[in-house]
Amino acid sequence: SLTVDPRRYRELRAPQSPASTALAPVLAALAEGDLASAYARLAKSPESGSPAVARLLLADFDVYRGEFARAARLLAEDQKRFPKDERFDVARARLALVEGEGAEARKAANDALARNPQSAPALVVLGDIERFDGRRIEAVDAYLKAAAIAAGDPLPWLGLGIVENARGNARPALDSLGKAASLDAGSAAIQAELGAARATALEPDLARQSYQRALELQPDNYVALTGLGALELSQGEPDAGMDALLRANL
Repeated sequence: SLTVDPRRYRELRAPQSPASTALAPVLAALAEGDLASAYARLAKSPESGSPAVARLLLADFDVYRGEFARAARLLAEDQKRFPKDERFDVARARLALVEGEGAEARKAANDALARNPQSAPALVVLGDIERFDGRRIEAVDAYLKAAAIAAGDPLPWLGLGIVENARGNARPALDSLGKAASLDAGSAAIQAELGAARATALEPDLARQSYQRALELQPDNYVALTGLGALELSQGEPDAGMDALLRANL
């Protein structure tokens, strides 16, 4: 499901970074689930002098709002302002994935890697592309390359965990997702996928804990709601299961 997740960006995972300080009101509104206020604050920021991550986050809002053309235009314009920052290509790749344009997504990922061959975000989005194309071995390779470049970044480990869980490899999935969670304990996406892996590993109590933690962090997290719903149904709790699935709009 689409969301606006500032934890995607390394500067914003560090609470005392200059970017986090500059965007503190926006991040506070996001933490409270007030996306409208967060967007309004961010949109009022002047283009001149704004850090690259602020412009990337604004494009994320446009994607979340379904304003795909506006997001594409903003990313193209801001890439010219930040020509060495490959993350605008990465954002174009993610946008193309949302639009179902696999070839365009791959081209944008390759553009990012041409701009910076050692870019962990570019390798992560390439892994995502391979995963969505069903090329799981290639996805694992991309995520491992990203982890080798930026072992302290949780996103390569998240990608690895998702792929290994899809392949039915419970222990590698749990190891990778546990690593991701240790690097970013505040990520709802990581907790939700950890819950899914724990469910696959037949650890229902731990899976429930992870799903519930994800929902504390992001009450509308689709993976957590659907996973928790399926888990509760399988555990003979139809009311709790249906409640979670209804909250996911199923």
